[in-house]
Amino acid sequence: MESRIKSISQQDAYIGAREGGYSVVTDLLTELKGLVVTAGNRDTMSETEKRALQEEASGILNGITKISQTSTFKGQAILTEANTSALGRITTGDGKSVSLANIGEGGTLNFVDGDLETAQKVIDAAATTTSTIQATFGAQLKANDSEVARLSVELENLSGAKSAIVGADYAEEASELV
Repeated sequence: MESRIKSISQQDAYIGAREGGYSVVTDLLTELKGLVVTAGNRDTMSETEKRALQEEASGILNGITKISQTSTFKGQAILTEANTSALGRITTGDGKSVSLANIGEGGTLNFVDGDLETAQKVIDAAATTTSTIQATFGAQLKANDSEVARLSVELENLSGAKSAIVGADYAEEASELV
C-alpha cells in the first residue's frame, strides 16, 4: 500500500507538471485572444501599429512553441502536443486546415492582413482544447487524492490490527510467565 501511495504521488507530480505547462499556454492564449480583438480595429491603425501587434502575437506564439518543446518531467517531454501547428486546428469553409501557426507573421491568419475571424475561431478552438485537457488533469488529481485517502485509511487500519495482534501475543506470553 505504501508503494501504491508513493506511485500515486509520482503520478500527481507528473500530472501537476503537465497541468502547469498547460496553464501557462492557456494564459498565453488569453493574451492572444485580446490581441485579435484589438486587431479587429486594424482599419483605424497605422502600418506600424499593425506590425507591432503582429510582433506581439508572434512573440506569444513563440512562447507557446518554446513551452511545448522544452517542458519536461524527469527528462521526458510532456507537452509536445501543445505546439502551434496542432493547437486550434480547424478546417475552414473552403476546406483548408489552419492552426495557431497560421497566425504567425506571414501566415494566412496574421493580424496585419490575414483573416481575423478565422484567427479568432482558431484561438477559441485552442483555448477549448487546453481547458479540456486541464479539466482532465483536475479529474485525475481528484481521483488520485481519493485513492490515497482510501489507501491511507486502509494502511492505518492494518497497522492498528497488527498492533492489536502483537499486543495480544505479548499479553499471552507475559501471562504464561506468571
